[in-house]
Amino acid sequence: MRYSVPPGFEGQAVWAREHGEALVITAQTEHGLSEIWRHFLSRTGHPVILDEHYPDHPGGGNEPRPARIRPCGQAEEAFVVLGEGAKRWLVEAAAAGVPRITAKMARAVEPADAFGADVVDEALGLAAIWGRFAEGDLTALCDQSFRFTEAKNGDGVTPLGAPVNQTEQ
Repeated sequence: MRYSVPPGFEGQAVWAREHGEALVITAQTEHGLSEIWRHFLSRTGHPVILDEHYPDHPGGGNEPRPARIRPCGQAEEAFVVLGEGAKRWLVEAAAAGVPRITAKMARAVEPADAFGADVVDEALGLAAIWGRFAEGDLTALCDQSFRFTEAKNGDGVTPLGAPVNQTEQ
């Protein structure tokens, strides 16, 4: 198990002992053996590395870094170009282990001609947030988003030609 130590103690011999829910780290200081830090106990495979123990580290943080998306080929490039919603969908779908991602990406580009790239991008972003990766989810979200946008714009007609209910206030 790996735990960080305060600056100045890197590479030195330290002693660690478990004390209840904490790991107590002791080291030789100018005043003799002293406790230098306490960490909450962690489990195997989850190191405890604190930013304040690395003040000179460029960029600081141990926080998660945003995924770097590097499209491979024209089909993936066409998908990613849709916008941030498409990128979010790709990251979330990959993290969820969604099968046939490449085929779903290719099918997601097709509705952009009918609904518009902004509608498809918004629908992909919502699908990513809600974990909607099944067949037909994107089309349903695009249709709903398009209907809402058209109704909000006030032309009174949905994509399927049905009149929008308009109430007078």
